[in-house]
Amino acid sequence: MPANIVTLRKFSDQQQTLLTLAVCSSFFSKFRGLMLQKSLDPGAGLLFDEQRDTRVNTAIHMFFMRFPIAVFWVNNDMHLVAKVLAKPWRPFYAPSVPARYVIETHASNLELLDVGDKILLDEV
Repeated sequence: MPANIVTLRKFSDQQQTLLTLAVCSSFFSKFRGLMLQKSLDPGAGLLFDEQRDTRVNTAIHMFFMRFPIAVFWVNNDMHLVAKVLAKPWRPFYAPSVPARYVIETHASNLELLDVGDKILLDEV
């Protein structure tokens, strides 16, 4: 896992930390993601930053995954623009509109955020 950690909070409730995310910034950490992991803690996940809003670079696959995950796409303005419950061995998931960030977390977290929510990411 990468060393950089951020917390995720809703802009509307800045007191409550919803998730703790490891930042995937290297090619290898982005490539590996959650592949081949046996499980994921409910309050944890990964954050991928593509540096600009894009649909192509924020698409994911679920090959070599052992469990479903909640995936959130967030644009450069920090608004959640799409979310999905991604199932193992599916070849392709992408946001309906361009996004800068991809957040992969435990499937039980899918209802933590709604499309349109503004979020905050803070380094730990």
